[in-house]
Amino acid sequence: MTVPADTTMCPMNTPHDLIHRFFWCLDERDHDGVLATLASDVVWFRQGQRHAGLDGVSAALQRRSPTLFVRHVISNVFEMSPRDIAASDATLRQVDGDLRPGASGDIVLSYYLSGYTFDNGTPVQAPCHGGHLHKMSWVRTRLSRFDNGWRIVDKHMLPLFVFDSA
Repeated sequence: MTVPADTTMCPMNTPHDLIHRFFWCLDERDHDGVLATLASDVVWFRQGQRHAGLDGVSAALQRRSPTLFVRHVISNVFEMSPRDIAASDATLRQVDGDLRPGASGDIVLSYYLSGYTFDNGTPVQAPCHGGHLHKMSWVRTRLSRFDNGWRIVDKHMLPLFVFDSA
């Protein structure tokens, strides 16, 4: 099952919904859907690498294993205060020296992300028998409002726990 890529047609195009839609599309391997949640100049920092622009994100998506079965679980989502944002900027600058300042009207969300993975080299579908909790990360996502709705302008994913495969 895939979600339509045109998020402007979705009646619940709020920042929180967009975060969930991004990971739903990522899990469904709907690359167009993922890209539809992003601003054209997006920055996605994941797995220690900075991916800039839609072309950079698209290239990162294309490098994912074609047999990877993954599901992401989001928890503890909240909108950060200006004080929280300033404190987290200091943390993020340690890993991303090119961290951009936010714009007036941006919303910045903080949350935990847990990833469950399975990849034995063959395609699988749910229910997946096997796999493991792969990682728990802290994620900070900045969103801006455009004429066509909210879009993710930067997403930084920093691992908190990395689990051994079972």
